[in-house]
Amino acid sequence: MRVVMMAIPSDPKVIEACERAGVGTVLSTLPSAGLSRVELQMDAFEAALAEMLGE
Repeated sequence: MRVVMMAIPSDPKVIEACERAGVGTVLSTLPSAGLSRVELQMDAFEAALAEMLGE
C-alpha cells in the first residue's frame, strides 16, 4: 500500500519522520495568495527537502 501525507510543514525533521514511517509521498500546502507568497512557501519546502537529503 502506498501512503501519501498531505499538508506537511516545511520542516526537515517532519519529512524525515515520514520517510522512516514508510510514507511514499509528502505534499505541502500552498497559500491562496499572490505569487510571491506561493514562491516563498515552495522555496521553504524545497529547502527542507534539501536539508533532509543532506544537499
